[in-house]
Amino acid sequence: MYTTTGYSPAFGNRSLVLSAAKLGRLTFRSTYSRVSFYYAGVQKSGQYVSFYNASGAHLGNVPLEITGEPGRVAYLSFSKAGIARLDVHCVNAEGFTFDNFTFGL
Repeated sequence: MYTTTGYSPAFGNRSLVLSAAKLGRLTFRSTYSRVSFYYAGVQKSGQYVSFYNASGAHLGNVPLEITGEPGRVAYLSFSKAGIARLDVHCVNAEGFTFDNFTFGL
């Protein structure tokens, strides 16, 4: 997927692509109070991101909105003290593209 064209706002030259996975997991080296990013490629409802602390306690879920393909880019931001991990839950092993992650301490 070429993420520098066809998206608004434009994705960078490098992005994270989850493809054909039912669960994508990102574990951070530090804990954060806010994690945000842009994403694209969501074709079906029911996809969401879960956030956890360093002990594995669930902090909350945020649904991913349908963005279409090629497409529209959506923004997700989650705030809660102690974010150490996020899990992306995919329906039918759908793939997504993520970019422009920002972290707040």
